Amino acid sequence: MILASPSFGLLKNKFPDIQIDVLASRHNSGIIKNNPNIDNIIILQKSPKKIINFIFRLRKQYYDYYLDPKDHYSREGALIACLVRAKNKIYYNHNLIETETRHYSDIYTSALSIFNIHLDKMLIPELFTELASDIYVDNFFKENNLQKPIVLNISAGEPYRMLDSEKWSEFLNRNKDFRFVISFSPEHKVLAETIINSTQNSLSFLSRSFDDAISLIKSARMLISPDTSLVHVAAAFNIDLLGLYSGLEENYLRFEPRSDRKEIIRSSPGSWGIASITVDEIDAGFRRLLNADKVTLYQV
Repeated sequence: MILASPSFGLLKNKFPDIQIDVLASRHNSGIIKNNPNIDNIIILQKSPKKIINFIFRLRKQYYDYYLDPKDHYSREGALIACLVRAKNKIYYNHNLIETETRHYSDIYTSALSIFNIHLDKMLIPELFTELASDIYVDNFFKENNLQKPIVLNISAGEPYRMLDSEKWSEFLNRNKDFRFVISFSPEHKVLAETIINSTQNSLSFLSRSFDDAISLIKSARMLISPDTSLVHVAAAFNIDLLGLYSGLEENYLRFEPRSDRKEIIRSSPGSWGIASITVDEIDAGFRRLLNADKVTLYQV
């Protein structure tokens, strides 16, 4: 959803008077709830009772266009395409050009060519923060005497895309002149506590929701993170990024962060995880980014 976010503004800029309704899951609907370009969000929840309400709401509206920009077949998407009432329906076609080496933002927005929207520039995510989360982060900064801290996100969706506490602790202890705010998912609280207890220049930030994480990154000096959604949040606000990525080339091409100032450290070619990345490499990338005056790329 973060990578699809530029599409909504492009459509509204082209057609200011249109109504845009977005079909979303309960999980990713929060990403767009504050987006002024979106008129309504229809949430798909799959319990027996709620699916009936979803179908009723979907069938209640008659649309001029139904657009599903996925680049792969989805049985669920095909079913929804049948249910929605629309004059024109645009969705996955197996005859489309291969997309393995295209960035996901470009895949989504390329579907807008049907509306004569053609792009010749790199798209970055477009996110809008929640006021309550902005206040929560501002109070956290005041309580801890912070201004533009360096945010270190230790969490990722899979264990192989994370580093162990020993490497993070060594990196932090090498950089005692800086204060780091540790961001983490609730399931990684013990890992965060282990890192904080072994360092003197870090403190934890408890995110109540993804909105809090967005507001935190928006106000940061730099984000250090493995490959996860937060790297794209940093790109949305053009925050300096030190990203740790696997050695899978296709994955990187499709999910490359689009921050102007970034250092990308990648594990050995073909590697699924980031365990082969060393503290020396992270520290060197951190130093280069602190002193950078242009976009740089570092690859193992």
